[in-house]
Amino acid sequence: MQRLRAAASAAFALVLAACALLPLAAADGEGDGTDPAPPGVGHFTLNATTSQVIGSYVKFRAPETEAVLADFEAHGIPYFHVISVTGYERGEFDAHGSVFTANGRSASVQVNDNPGAVIKLNLLANTTATFSLAAGVHAGAPQNSQLNLTVEGSNRSASAWATCDEHALELSADGASITVSAGSGSCKAYFRVGEDAPAGQGTTEEGAISTAAESGRLAAEVYVARDPQGGEDVTTYGDAVAVISHTPGRLVVAVDAGNRGPISLLVRFLPGSNGVDVTVDGKPAVQSSGLEDSLNPQDDLVPEYNLTQTPGSSLLAISLPQPGSHLIEIQDLVVAPARDLSPSYVGVGIALAVVAAAAVLLFRRR
Repeated sequence: MQRLRAAASAAFALVLAACALLPLAAADGEGDGTDPAPPGVGHFTLNATTSQVIGSYVKFRAPETEAVLADFEAHGIPYFHVISVTGYERGEFDAHGSVFTANGRSASVQVNDNPGAVIKLNLLANTTATFSLAAGVHAGAPQNSQLNLTVEGSNRSASAWATCDEHALELSADGASITVSAGSGSCKAYFRVGEDAPAGQGTTEEGAISTAAESGRLAAEVYVARDPQGGEDVTTYGDAVAVISHTPGRLVVAVDAGNRGPISLLVRFLPGSNGVDVTVDGKPAVQSSGLEDSLNPQDDLVPEYNLTQTPGSSLLAISLPQPGSHLIEIQDLVVAPARDLSPSYVGVGIALAVVAAAAVLLFRRR
């Protein structure tokens, strides 16, 4: 089994190498922290001297020892005074395009500058994270390590959840802070902003996406600008790893969720497409009955997809019922030419063929 696992790891590594053969989008640069690329790819700027990070949707500080994050705002609304973790001391930190990362002694954090303003906090064993709420932010009662947040004078809502044990996330008696305890094993805590709508009056699409993310069914959420120069934003949930290659009218996603499954993938892009062509591991995906169906892959036998048009973006949800790594190709039938075997795609095929052969050899030697 160890050799088979090694073969699987080698498979995903070569898939990523094959993606590298594809023409990649140009780098965003540091961005100016103001205008995002529709439908939601932000641009961070980082002041290494003051530790101030400013994006299109998000603003915060990343102190050395005071906290993991401080003065966290999203859409101009202060949500957290500080987010601290026991024993944390910041090490390397960086902001590139729409992604900020910082690594510390007891935790690491990633923040995505997109409309969801997602915080992903990785906690080591026996550590506790404390989210001190900003004034005017109110938290509901926790349920199964998840709770909802509301803001006075705003229609914005948000949620926080953890992948630790069932009662790891708690709300303080005075309602001023949220704690997440990692216990004997490492785990993750998340924060995600919802749409700008009164509680209970948001769209069914965004509600389904939030539920899928909080439940662990959604492995990755991808924002794609129409022009590759506008960049992309990739938010992963759980231990999933996702790498994308974007050329005009075509997107290739390599995703690995390890042994976790079934999972789903969500891609957001500008509206205007009459349809898309989706293949998973070289085979056509079938259309599902709707967005919620594709975001709930437990009952699927084969990969399915759904394309839903909303005023702000097109939502493409893909269900991946089998665990492991997958290569998804998405082609916009409106703007892309018919699929051809260009040298880059031949490279993908060769890499996958080599991986398959290596897996067979390892299996036979076993």
